[in-house]
Amino acid sequence: MIQRQQTLWLLLAVACSVLSFLYPVYTGVRPGDNNIPMVDEVMAGSNFFLLVLTGAAVLAGAIAIFLFKDRKTQVKLSLAGVMIAVILLI
Repeated sequence: MIQRQQTLWLLLAVACSVLSFLYPVYTGVRPGDNNIPMVDEVMAGSNFFLLVLTGAAVLAGAIAIFLFKDRKTQVKLSLAGVMIAVILLI
């Protein structure tokens, strides 16, 4: 049984991060050769930098879920995960 509300939010964050490996994070159209539009998709696994940061976000969230007995460490690890997510957005 899930004891705390933040566990649900951490689980949701981990699930969304894992889904970014399966679905595109960005989809756009750019002009290609001879001005023929080409569709670009960026997935978390398509770029090494995104792969490492997304993997770190998943790992931080997953570890934080199991630190429910040590609330201070859980908060610190969750904040680190939020910082990683902000870097991913930039």
